[in-house]
Amino acid sequence: IILLGENGTGKDLFSRAIHNESNRKDFPFVTINCSSLPDTLLESELFGYEKGAFTDAKAQKKGLFEIAENGTVFLDEIDSLPIKAQAKLLLAIADKVVTPVGSNVQIPIHCRIVSATKTELRNNKNFRQDLFFSLQVTELRLPDVKQREEDIIELFNYFALRQCSHLATEYQPLSDEGKKKLLTYEWPGNVRELVNVAIRY
Repeated sequence: IILLGENGTGKDLFSRAIHNESNRKDFPFVTINCSSLPDTLLESELFGYEKGAFTDAKAQKKGLFEIAENGTVFLDEIDSLPIKAQAKLLLAIADKVVTPVGSNVQIPIHCRIVSATKTELRNNKNFRQDLFFSLQVTELRLPDVKQREEDIIELFNYFALRQCSHLATEYQPLSDEGKKKLLTYEWPGNVRELVNVAIRY
């Protein structure tokens, strides 16, 4: 499954909801941000490594695909995945096996892959199209908050009430003027910004 949406539209929450509402919910949900690690570390995180595979590999380590057996792997910012890792991921999906760094042993994998991106991957020169089509069994496009005006007040009330509960304080409902301000604002930070505004309120 590919989740496509701008920053702050809730791709992480959607991925967890997909996992929690599926028959995989009792198995692991593991996540990795593909832009947060250097190329060398990313590959070993995804596929694992053998003891002595590189300088700091003092013990064998399982990769996320092996850890997520029967569960879900969430690959956030998949568009940042380096070309070399893209090739290995494509092989893993096609063959349903991974080969840890420094090993010749193939390990079978059984998990769902949910990927998230804010960048169009179709016809993207920096992303292998064969990998894109392997990941894109289903594609969900998450609209910006501004395109979901019917949700803005409901989301605001939910997060404000939750904050009042944390603070043990009574919730004061929004005025009509307050609702109007929420509905006419552009929300460049999407749901993430809406949550912060509700908390400040």
